[in-house]
Amino acid sequence: DGEFQIVIVTYDMNYNRSQLTLNITIDNGGSGAVPATPTSLRAISFTFGENVGFFSTGRNELFNRIGTKEDPNIINLPEGKTIDLNAVIKVAGPDSSLFVDIDWDSVVDATGYKIYRKFEDEATYHCIGSTGGFWFIDTDPQLSAGRKTYYQVSAINGFGESEKTTAEWTTPLPKFNLNLVSPQNGATGVSLTPTLHWQPVEIVGDYQIYNCYIMGKNDSSSTWEDVTVNETFVTYNGTPLQYLKV
Repeated sequence: DGEFQIVIVTYDMNYNRSQLTLNITIDNGGSGAVPATPTSLRAISFTFGENVGFFSTGRNELFNRIGTKEDPNIINLPEGKTIDLNAVIKVAGPDSSLFVDIDWDSVVDATGYKIYRKFEDEATYHCIGSTGGFWFIDTDPQLSAGRKTYYQVSAINGFGESEKTTAEWTTPLPKFNLNLVSPQNGATGVSLTPTLHWQPVEIVGDYQIYNCYIMGKNDSSSTWEDVTVNETFVTYNGTPLQYLKV
């Protein structure tokens, strides 16, 4: 319940801008029950050894065409908050990407959920977003490898907000890449059932899980798969293929 403002901005093919601002008052009337507290909160961090690019800075061209003087790399949010696209892209360091995936079980009669977060050196949780689904992806540039991060979630509906969940935490890891040792790329006379060896650039975490795939050079899908844990080799003994890769 209360006073709210809805702002709708549209552009046409000629980059003409129109804005509609609606001031509304929400009064549910009567009384009802707030939703239950969500359960089974999970927070898993992901770090890729390449720049996935969740956001594009290609807004430069659009902003030039429509003549706006705003910084195309800055997204303005309510309550004076902003997102710096360059900072988001660089959050995990050069040639890497980092985000945290948060999910929980859905709650009956909930129309949405609020996500709260704090870092290990903070005392207070802050609301970082809301969603109508039961998952959320945190790509905040404040995330960093080795920084323990805590999350809580609450359920909301027209009658209020539930209690927050018990906190769950995750610690993002640094990026993780590896180099193929043997057989070397372009090698000839290689066995059709080779043992593939690789070497991590740097050991990250306690467990290194390697998903190995072998496929023909022109194949669209693999013909053999295997998984190893903390081992840097695997032997292929399946259908012979002339061209192999891991």
